[in-house]
Amino acid sequence: METIKVTVILTTKQDYPDWIEVIKTTAETKGVWKYVNPAGTRPNTEATTTPVLPVRPTPNSIKPSANATPTLYSQLDIDQLEELRNCQSDYDRQLKAYDQEVAALGKLRVLIQRTVAPDNLVYTFNCDTVYDVLVKLQQRFSPTAEFREREVVDRWNDLKRGLQRGIEVEHWLTRWEKAYTDGRALDIPDITGKRPHRDFLAAIHTTASGFSNYWQNRLIAQETIPDFYGLIQQYREFQASVPNQKASASHGAFGPTLNGRTPEGKRSPCLCGDDHRFSKCPYLIPQERPQGWKANSTKEQKVQEALRSEKLRDLVEDLRRYAIEYEKKEPELVPIRPDNL
Repeated sequence: METIKVTVILTTKQDYPDWIEVIKTTAETKGVWKYVNPAGTRPNTEATTTPVLPVRPTPNSIKPSANATPTLYSQLDIDQLEELRNCQSDYDRQLKAYDQEVAALGKLRVLIQRTVAPDNLVYTFNCDTVYDVLVKLQQRFSPTAEFREREVVDRWNDLKRGLQRGIEVEHWLTRWEKAYTDGRALDIPDITGKRPHRDFLAAIHTTASGFSNYWQNRLIAQETIPDFYGLIQQYREFQASVPNQKASASHGAFGPTLNGRTPEGKRSPCLCGDDHRFSKCPYLIPQERPQGWKANSTKEQKVQEALRSEKLRDLVEDLRRYAIEYEKKEPELVPIRPDNL
């Protein structure tokens, strides 16, 4: 059996869900998962945990003898001989399949021991079948539902702290996707609806405030947005388009409120003084200027004075850059923009 190149090593309970999925995929590829599935009911006989050796057909199996002397070839008629040949052909196919399954189970056992941490190899010893090995490992490492949920929530909360120093961005994003997938599978309340979107956008706000503001504003306005995986991919593309983007912890009073709602529930005014979000301001975002739009000199001056702040300039530049990248997307990906927002 050609084994899959596995990187998951069974060391702790946290590793078990991913590890057993890799083992399952490998076993299913060669059709032997039916013999080794540890989640199935314990078989009553050993035969159900290993392939059954087929029985070679004989003349006696085609024409059973009425006495103790087995039937001979010479005692078969033409039709019976043809039936025997067909049965022998079936036997040859069954025997070949049997040999392949036995070999696959042997290699699967080797794969299991290669992907179990050295300290845990003891759980693979003194087992008659691969099924017995997987049952022992399941009993030792399969996490309870409560443990699994707590572990996923801990990972999610750790990700919400933001990208930590020394961690690659791509690895961090992959961890978000995995935690989200696990959380959805377990129906964890904090990882349902738009909560994951908000958590992720809050986590990247200090390093990508423009991107964060752009999508948080759309969440506030209940506009069409990508699903969580789509949002992560949008961020990947955004990061690729601005590789030299500078991170900043905040953007003054405008950052924490996202130009949305203050802690008192009031909307923070835009730099131009109007009651709309930064991402909707025609003075800041050229893409938001309707046909025939003309600038108001007073508002234009107000905006330019505000942009003397380096932090605000960084925020606006992020918004502009992202608006340009977003407009390049396919039309079906562009969210609906209500005229009254």
